[in-house]
Amino acid sequence: MTSRIFKGSLALAALPALIVQPAMAQTPSIDEMYTVTQAKIAPGKYEEALRAQALIERVRAEAGLEPAMMYMHFQGANWDLLLIYPPAVDDEDKRMEAAARRLGVELPGPFANHALWSGHQDTVVFGPTTAAEALADIYDD
Repeated sequence: MTSRIFKGSLALAALPALIVQPAMAQTPSIDEMYTVTQAKIAPGKYEEALRAQALIERVRAEAGLEPAMMYMHFQGANWDLLLIYPPAVDDEDKRMEAAARRLGVELPGPFANHALWSGHQDTVVFGPTTAAEALADIYDD
């Protein structure tokens, strides 16, 4: 009995690999990808998390980088902030470091948000687009 359950689980796990999706005619480059972050702020850390994001916005502006779009939860899903970061530029890290020095501030470390967020999910996406454009990309020869 155990082996049948195990075999069934393996078959279900392999199912997504068997589903064939049409390929897009032109796959966007990483330079065209946006990062979408859904963040759940840790209890008691809401103001601190907003201040940390405000610092990042200030440094990005000083560096001449496009700001992230920020949406705040109003009703519905289990998240507090939705951040949409524009595609990264080649020298973004250097520009951010130089801007922080000019402003006399310290950039948070790569895992600083872990102390402020109780959880998050990052997704890399391309767009904006429309369903008609996506269909044209899929079926364009």
